[in-house]
Amino acid sequence: MPGARWFEGSTLNYAEHALRLGGLADATNGESGELILFVVPAAGCEVDDELRATITAVLRAELSPRHVPDAIHAMPGVPRTLSGKKLEVPVKRILSGAPVDDAASLGALANPEVLAAYEAFSTAQRPEAPNVS
Repeated sequence: MPGARWFEGSTLNYAEHALRLGGLADATNGESGELILFVVPAAGCEVDDELRATITAVLRAELSPRHVPDAIHAMPGVPRTLSGKKLEVPVKRILSGAPVDDAASLGALANPEVLAAYEAFSTAQRPEAPNVS
């Protein structure tokens, strides 16, 4: 699948921006990973079960079943370069456990503050390590 651009042309009007990340592998069990869709909800919209179902139906109908994400999460923004290009790689790095400062050159981003939300999401999703003392 190509980059995150496929969502921009959709007739879905509930999200201002979206970032699609595929193949996020689970390092603990070697699985091929999942397809996650991060959306920036449009003004007045909330990412709830109804909106997730709508997004799923639109993607399945307008694109194909393989474009339907495994999970859909709200984010305050999509990281972009100073020229406006969406950035997937830094988000993938953050979701793999890399610190924000190591994942991206913050000075090259138009909105570096949004990376904190992805870091918080990653931390919340990561299982706690067993205490081996």
